[in-house]
Amino acid sequence: MPTKVKEDIQLPATDPNPPRAGDADPIPSSTIVLSRSVPSHPDQWVMNYFAEQITPWMCPILRADNECKTHLLPLAASSELVFDAVAATAFHRLAYYGCPEFAAKGERYKASAIKGLLRSCRDVCLPSGSSDDRLFAAATLLILMYDEMVAAQDYFTTLARIIGSMRDFVDFSALAGSPELHRYLIEQFRILTIFSLPHVDTQTAIELQDRALEFVRDFAMATMEHGHNPSFLAYCWETILTVWHNQKHDPGFNASGVLEELCCRIESNSDIAEFDHYLTWVYFMAAAASPTPPLRKFFKDRLFCHTITFGWKNVAMMHDFLQELESVGSEWPSRLQSHKQYICA
Repeated sequence: MPTKVKEDIQLPATDPNPPRAGDADPIPSSTIVLSRSVPSHPDQWVMNYFAEQITPWMCPILRADNECKTHLLPLAASSELVFDAVAATAFHRLAYYGCPEFAAKGERYKASAIKGLLRSCRDVCLPSGSSDDRLFAAATLLILMYDEMVAAQDYFTTLARIIGSMRDFVDFSALAGSPELHRYLIEQFRILTIFSLPHVDTQTAIELQDRALEFVRDFAMATMEHGHNPSFLAYCWETILTVWHNQKHDPGFNASGVLEELCCRIESNSDIAEFDHYLTWVYFMAAAASPTPPLRKFFKDRLFCHTITFGWKNVAMMHDFLQELESVGSEWPSRLQSHKQYICA
């Protein structure tokens, strides 16, 4: 058993602007100090990287005290299981952004986290399982899921089903020890449900569509108190879900009219910077669903701005992929859902 030592974990304060992937710095200069007792660990610095480079993707509203830092990272400060998941995600992301030497280390941490989940799953599933066990398991599953979202290639349909099972686990777990974390985890898995809807079979998609729309409306109501109007984000999600669902199931659906209204609403909203990173998916899916060149151009241009504003590699990949698909003709959206490049983006 390693000797426990008291040390301070340095967690970076998020800049008001989202981090640029190309500017990733494993040891940021701006930090928040979180005290804890942990085994002395040479990879402790990955907490900094995770906090600065990954947590913005796990919160719909960008702010220095984002909910991922507030609710998830403290668990990594007290649970080796959650720390393993944080480290796995951070090292995989570093490898993805051009540091391949971290790939093997990411796999080791991921294997350790999965083994830890398997060891604890019996206790977690028992009625007598502690609230802490469930919190650690749910947080670890969430972190590993985001890691899988990056790594997914041609098995996203399977991943979408796993997301559904995890969502049910979080929904019905007794997380009374931390209602705020419980709410955050439920919100995150429901957001993942929205992102995975294009990849599930027709009957499941119809069932999930209703649940996703219900969540989006609840999200809008719950966030109306925020000055940055994230309820507009909920409107964007609802619009995209409606367009994609009806394009698949209603041949007479007027997608152009709905998307033109979305264009107008986006142009007239001057207060979306705080959650603009989550509109990346909206712009991409709207461009993919747009039946006319002017609509596609509008959403592609908004997406291209993200390659400049944020510098995230997956945004550039999404933009290039839209151009490639558009070149194949009017039927190109039908190829989108099974295309590996789209799944990776």
